[in-house]
Amino acid sequence: MKPLGRRTRRAVGYLRTVDLAEAALTLSSIVDLIVIDRCLRSAGYEASLTRIARRHRLHSLLRKVPPATVARAVYLATRVALPGDGPCLRRAILLTWLLRSADVPCDLIAGVGRSDGEWAGHAWVEVDGRPLRESADVAERYTLFRDPLSSLAGTRAGNAI
Repeated sequence: MKPLGRRTRRAVGYLRTVDLAEAALTLSSIVDLIVIDRCLRSAGYEASLTRIARRHRLHSLLRKVPPATVARAVYLATRVALPGDGPCLRRAILLTWLLRSADVPCDLIAGVGRSDGEWAGHAWVEVDGRPLRESADVAERYTLFRDPLSSLAGTRAGNAI
């Protein structure tokens, strides 16, 4: 059997320190992120949301967990499930879906900018106009799409973000 990687060992250590609800949300988010990643590559955005809605069973749990805790669980899951650069869109899609499932109004924001001469895109989630688990000035570093991405589709958690 292959030994656990450093990120996985840290994640396991973290899961030992949190309550059962946050641990369950983190573990479920790992699977959700992998599903979103595969669906985005093969079938697109709407298919990703539909697939997550079908498999998710944590709706009652989500209403009991503060948005900051949901964000922390999703960010940790991202580090385990999608290591490397570029998982921000997948993370933002899942976090927006989870928060909307718990009736927390939020926006998925995306923008583009230049860093070290290279174009880069970034996506994040805002609640009450404040980014979750991002620096407060994140929107200043990117040219934002005119409307939040979450306004491009319906708002029902079971159908779209």
